[in-house]
Amino acid sequence: MKHLSLKLLAGAVAGRRKALKLSQAALSERTGINRSILSRLEAGDYSPSVDQLLALSAALGFPTSDVIVDDEAAVPSVGRQKIAVAGTGYVGLSLAVLLSQHNDVVAVDVVPEKVEKLRRWESPIQDEYMAASSDRRDAPQ
Repeated sequence: MKHLSLKLLAGAVAGRRKALKLSQAALSERTGINRSILSRLEAGDYSPSVDQLLALSAALGFPTSDVIVDDEAAVPSVGRQKIAVAGTGYVGLSLAVLLSQHNDVVAVDVVPEKVEKLRRWESPIQDEYMAASSDRRDAPQ
């Protein structure tokens, strides 16, 4: 997925504006963007709207593709992680199961009965709706 790089945009706007010998006030008049916003943008502290980005691109003569980057290039891939989840109630057990799809997860609990149920591959969560759903799924069709 692609996203706008505020760092690249700040460099492009400041660099092109200075190369064209424009003040921020002059660029503000050309684009309709407030001068203080331009200052924040050049500092990398402001994310413009699409209309503002297009106005800057037209006024300064840079393609918008120059400031759009691929997420994969910007974010390094993270491999499997070792994660501990404390508690095996509704939230903890759900998180542990979901996180275990792509990580090594250890779930811990201070209630011995819950731990024993998990060791036997039984859910420690008692929920009438879940039990009823389970019964309906197991019923012959």
